[in-house]
Amino acid sequence: MWTLSIGTIVELRTKELSEKSIYDQPSHSLIFDPEDITWNEYFIKDELDGIRSFRNSSFESVLVSSVDINTNNLLLAYDDDVCILLSDQNDFSRAQEEDVVI
Repeated sequence: MWTLSIGTIVELRTKELSEKSIYDQPSHSLIFDPEDITWNEYFIKDELDGIRSFRNSSFESVLVSSVDINTNNLLLAYDDDVCILLSDQNDFSRAQEEDVVI
């Protein structure tokens, strides 16, 4: 269980909200948004600040590292001969494609 420095157990507060809610909360899907004003009834400001700063990393850095790793793994999965074969079998030029209008 995640215990904040003040001693509050986050999962117990989340459970409390879940049991009282008459509609679906993001926390039902294990999504915890400390900016959601609903949490002001369950946590004090210092607790929410602690949650905000816990393992805080920018979305961009997580996304970039994830994309880099996945792209690299994909490229390593194919050798040059396979890439050339796939390229020769498919015409990837946009000249033949029509733009999609929404």
